[in-house]
Amino acid sequence: MKRPIILCGLGRMGAHVLEYLRAADLPVGVADCGGVLVLTGDDLLNISAALMVRAIHPEVRVVVRMYNQNLLGRLGKAVHNV
Repeated sequence: MKRPIILCGLGRMGAHVLEYLRAADLPVGVADCGGVLVLTGDDLLNISAALMVRAIHPEVRVVVRMYNQNLLGRLGKAVHNV
């Protein structure tokens, strides 16, 4: 069974990613997710969403779009599997 992927942020980037996920015949949803993509244009919102996901599901893979690369290095050290 394919595990759904959660996609957060349906701006221009998120809409393209959603097209690719659907083209790959991957389910996109919440129940028993296999990964979470956080793709908004706001670093603070992205980090907050990633931390919330981590609190809910400690083992799920989280992909976060970050503009400030300094934050990315710090986040990766503080939160595993991101």
